[in-house]
This record gives sequence, structure tokens and C-alpha cells, in this order.
Amino acid sequence: MKKIYLKTPYEKVTFFYYLLCHRCVCRIDAVLILHIATFFVLASCEKRNEEEANSPYISRIIEYMPAPGQFINETGIGTLNATESIVGGISGLVSLGGFGGYIIVGFDHTVMNDPENPFGVDFIVVGNAITNSSEPGIVMVMADTNGNGIPDDGEWYELKGSRHDAASSIAHYAITYVNPGQPAGVAWTDNHENQGSVKVVPFHRQAYYPSAEYFPAYPQDSITLHGTLIQAEIDSSNMQFIRLYPPEYGYADTHPFTRDTDKITPDNPWTPEIEGNGGDAFDIDWATDANGNPVTLKGIDFIKIYTAVNVNAGRLGELSTEICGIIDIAPEGDSGF
Repeated sequence: MKKIYLKTPYEKVTFFYYLLCHRCVCRIDAVLILHIATFFVLASCEKRNEEEANSPYISRIIEYMPAPGQFINETGIGTLNATESIVGGISGLVSLGGFGGYIIVGFDHTVMNDPENPFGVDFIVVGNAITNSSEPGIVMVMADTNGNGIPDDGEWYELKGSRHDAASSIAHYAITYVNPGQPAGVAWTDNHENQGSVKVVPFHRQAYYPSAEYFPAYPQDSITLHGTLIQAEIDSSNMQFIRLYPPEYGYADTHPFTRDTDKITPDNPWTPEIEGNGGDAFDIDWATDANGNPVTLKGIDFIKIYTAVNVNAGRLGELSTEICGIIDIAPEGDSGF
């Protein structure tokens, strides 16, 4: 007996319709078969469409609110339009400016907290860090519990990095930047009675405060940004080769990422060695609330990243977290990337 192979949904429906029209089975059985076939075909189509829609990368930019910095107002890295470069891949680049500058992104699916992922990590944040050139950003997450597609579901949860509990870290830190109204250094004050400025460096002479031209909704007098401040580890003993040492784990834009492989593999965040592609891997299990208490999340739908340091690194200018993209990790053997 010759076997018939039906590959596409169209072929399956057509075949059962043929059976019905040619009375190969009784009418009741044929109608039943047709209903069953249609159900499974629609189900397979829905599953296929869902799989095709799911991307391991950022699918949309929800908000971009950078702090003043040397790359802000520069096309290609420091404007609203530049943020689109990190959607759908990891080859873009966007700067968050000085302390507190942030970006919020979303995905076309829920990023699951899956212990079966390599090393138990759930996503990789790709920055432009190179060896001993770290500009740490804190990562926060939120689940879309009300299902409306926007991050209005309550508290953002910080993913606890290696410097979260350090004596030098300051929770509930706030900094206010004042617009100088011209291309010049941007003065700041904080809630610990400190003051300073985001200094102009020779290679970037444009206005550092986000301009109304590129950021129509940005406050043009001043802005106050909040977060946890961590201390950067800087070796400036040789001003020609300033070293910005990375935290051990748990911060964006701190470890180099390698793109020259067909399969993307995360690193073990608990070891200093690079076992995979590098970058900065995160586990949703690191989530903590505003009081530092652990939070259990099955998955997350939104990620917020902000610059976590307030440092002027001499000729390098202010430290500012940069983001190239984010990758959702899948268990070994699963498709996705």
C-alpha cells in the first residue's frame, strides 16, 4: 500500500476534503474527521506562528531616559532613534549617560526563569566592554502581571549583583543634573550633599544634556534620577592606560562579548573564566525588592538598565553604561538562537 505524506496544513485539509467529496467514508465520519483535522491544523498553525514570532532579542524600546554624558545627542548612540539599533539583535549601541540614565525594553514573549538553562542564567546583556574597561549598569526586571504590555505592574526588582551588599554601595541614591543651556559641563548635586559636573572631553563637544531636538519629552531645566550607587574600581596610576576593573558578576557592560561563534553560549557568572561568548549573564532568581528581600518570579517581560556609577575617569570622561542588545537564554537543545 502506498503511503501518503501530508506536510503542510493546506495539504492536510485538502486531503480530508477529498475523502468527504468522494465518499470514501460515511458522511458522519467524514464530517467528524474534517472537524478533527481542522482543529489540529489550526493548532499547528498557531504553534508555528508563535514559534516564528518569538525572538530571543529585544522586540521594542519602551522608554529611554539617559543622563547627561559625552555620547548623548550624538546620532547613532545617544538619541531616541539610536535605541532602535538594539532591537532584534546584538549589533547596535546605545549610551545611557552618567549615573541614573536608563533604558526600558520589552520582548515578544515572557523571559522564563528556567533552572534548566546553562548555569541557571536566563538572559545575557551585551555591552561594549573590553578587558579592564567596565562601565557597570544595574539591571532591574518586572513581570507583566496585568497583561497590558506596559511596565505598570508595581515594583521594579533589582537583580542582586556582587556589589549589592558592599559597604561602599549606596541604596536610594539620587542625583540632580542641571541643564547649562549650552555645550558645556553639566553640574550635578546628590542627596548626600555632594556636587560636581559631567565634564566635557575633547572628542565630544556637543551639548551633553539631552536636548529637546532629540528628546522632546525630556525635562529641559533639570532632572533627578534615582537608583543604587556602586563604587567603580579604577586604576589611574598610568593616565595613558586607565583601567576600569569589572565587578565579579551581576552588572551590565562589564565583560567582553565574543560574536564569532554560530551558537551563543552564556558564561558561568560565578567564575572569572570565559566559558562561552562572554557578556554579562543574569539569573532572574537574583531579584530583590526595594528592601533587599529576595523575590520569586516565574518569568519577566520588561528589563530596565541604568548606569550604576557616578565617576569622572579623567581623559575618558564620565563612565556611562552602553548596551548592544539582550539575549534570552534557552535550555540546551532548545531552539531560539
